[in-house]
Amino acid sequence: MFLCAPAPSLHLALRQTRIALVMSQVIATLRRDHVNLSRLLNVLEHQLTAFDEAGAPDYDVLEGLVEYFSDYPDLHHHPLENAVFRKLRERDPAAAESVGDQEAEHQILRSLSEKFGEAVRNVVMEAEIPRENFDHIARELLTFYRHHIKQEEVVFFPAAENALTPQDWIEIEQAAPGREDPLFGEKTGDHFETLRRHLMAWDRENQQT
Repeated sequence: MFLCAPAPSLHLALRQTRIALVMSQVIATLRRDHVNLSRLLNVLEHQLTAFDEAGAPDYDVLEGLVEYFSDYPDLHHHPLENAVFRKLRERDPAAAESVGDQEAEHQILRSLSEKFGEAVRNVVMEAEIPRENFDHIARELLTFYRHHIKQEEVVFFPAAENALTPQDWIEIEQAAPGREDPLFGEKTGDHFETLRRHLMAWDRENQQT
């Protein structure tokens, strides 16, 4: 008994289906990351409110935020977005220009995250740092991150979906860093356990209100 190769029309349909899945998976991953990052930014804002009102934020949570912001976004999320942006710049320079310089914004986010991390470490070690300085540093990161995410959702991702070719998406997927999310992935790192529990409690609290 001989097996026949798939008919050309079936082969084409299967390839088109795979390409559509690749594009949707890349964008879905980035959008899922944005949802998770937005949850963490809400946690940061809640901690800042506690710091402003009672002077007693949860330092373990703050340290978890610092570690996460310097981990997954820099090692997976932003490199993946940069790959999409470079393809967009090749395919539609005008659309890329309307998006702005994504790679430069990611560098700004890295710098703001490092600055926030240093401020948290100073507070934890009880180094002298004016409260308003800490608040300003943290809110600068919070505000820039939220604006950056909104701009990507509204302008960048739709532009990429419209301009990139099927082969572009395949190449982006193949070159993706492939790092698992250490907080929202299947396995949570031990050093993120406090932050994970805080997120779960935060979700329960929001569901009850």
